[in-house]
Amino acid sequence: MIEQSKFLGMPIRTRRQRRTLVVCFYIYVLAFAAVPLYRSRWFPMVMVVQTLVLGGLLGGLQEGGPVKPFSRPVLPLDLSETVWESVVPNNRPPKVSWPPLDERERTGRDQAHYGAYRILRWGLGVAALLYWLLLNWTPTKTWLYANSPTLLWLLLVFVLSLPQAVVLWTELDMETP
Repeated sequence: MIEQSKFLGMPIRTRRQRRTLVVCFYIYVLAFAAVPLYRSRWFPMVMVVQTLVLGGLLGGLQEGGPVKPFSRPVLPLDLSETVWESVVPNNRPPKVSWPPLDERERTGRDQAHYGAYRILRWGLGVAALLYWLLLNWTPTKTWLYANSPTLLWLLLVFVLSLPQAVVLWTELDMETP
């Protein structure tokens, strides 16, 4: 399930290195959200772009991350020469390698998603209870109303990246060449 031995200059051959990557990733996401939470302002365009970038940074959803993409894209990327030339003249279709997951990788993907949903079930339950309790407490009510979009953004990035984080967290050490 893991395609690379380095990611963003960090070695990820051992489980400990990958766990460090996951922790650093979530610290970065929280640090990125700290500015709008502190200033109580919502930056919609910056956050939308960061949702797409950060949600797929670890892979799984798109190519380029350490986790192998979970499935083929919905749109066919291997367009025939005639169809491609009608869309973009004087250009060749892109050569995209998207090898399918083998049986072991599909099982690992399914287990990662199940583990992520288990984490989400308990995490969202606690978060919803905490949110409800804080809404009933007057001093934090205005802060929560002002920062709800940022908190929802954090939730969305967390949901998008959690299966990949589970794969990185649980995958065994890579064999040394």
